[in-house]
Amino acid sequence: MTDFQLHNAQAEDLQKYPDFFARAALFNTLNQPAQPQTFDQNFISRMTARSVDKLVFYRQVPVFYLSYKKAAVVHPIETMILDDRVEVPQDELYHFIRTECFDKVSLKLMHDKFEYHTCDRPLNESVLEHIGFLRKKNHRVMNLPLEFHRSHPLPEEILEHIRIAPVETSQDMTDRVNIQNGVFHDKSRTPLVWLDVQTEMKNKSYIDRLSLLLRWDGTPCAYGQIITNSSAFYLVNFGVLPPYQGRGLAHILLDALLNAAREQGIRQIMLEVYEDNTRAISLYEEHGFKTMYNKSQWIYQKKQWCEAPRTSI
Repeated sequence: MTDFQLHNAQAEDLQKYPDFFARAALFNTLNQPAQPQTFDQNFISRMTARSVDKLVFYRQVPVFYLSYKKAAVVHPIETMILDDRVEVPQDELYHFIRTECFDKVSLKLMHDKFEYHTCDRPLNESVLEHIGFLRKKNHRVMNLPLEFHRSHPLPEEILEHIRIAPVETSQDMTDRVNIQNGVFHDKSRTPLVWLDVQTEMKNKSYIDRLSLLLRWDGTPCAYGQIITNSSAFYLVNFGVLPPYQGRGLAHILLDALLNAAREQGIRQIMLEVYEDNTRAISLYEEHGFKTMYNKSQWIYQKKQWCEAPRTSI
């Protein structure tokens, strides 16, 4: 008999345990606010709900909360809370979480991979490692108030080769696909296709005047864009094809994007970059970007914990 119990979190739990849920930002500042929903507890309601909210109790005291979205390939975790003030048998707790919140759930879902992003703290790092998550990527989150943008003008003999314009035509979309796949081909990204671009251009996050192609003597060789999530603006998909690197094109395209953003009344730009991409970090710092915090991507997959098959000697 265990002292741990697993419940489907309900909206009323927010009122019953406000102090516990208030620890969301303490555990990870990237946590979304906990918003468990109350569903009819019938089979259809449980199976059709996209959001899953689990609450673990130890002797009637909440100690762990998990909220994630069901997705086609990787289930994104929006919120995780572990209350380290409660004295519990640690090994039993992590085994219970791993088994009940992840492994058993994986059997009911088409895919068994979960993804979680954290602002690095010793507590959440330790908890995730004990549960069985693996740290996959380290990102640096940077920002730039555009009033502090430092431009990098280049000589006229270089600029006369360059044309920068928004993505507008079908050919522009094809050129963008080719550039992104050429720049990010070894970055563990799913290759981009024309339909992806067409779909993105219909999203509210897309800003048509801030989606720019750079051509050198008519050949498309660099791309970058600024998008929005309604509360902030982000530089994304920025890169120069390898044969054209080292000519200052990244400076020119970045200046063009930041100047265009400022003309549209945008005051601040954010971006994320891999921690080991020192060349890109140097570029952004030269233009005035500063590091806000470090961020990690963690992955949980059930097979990580499966015991390797034993072989007879």
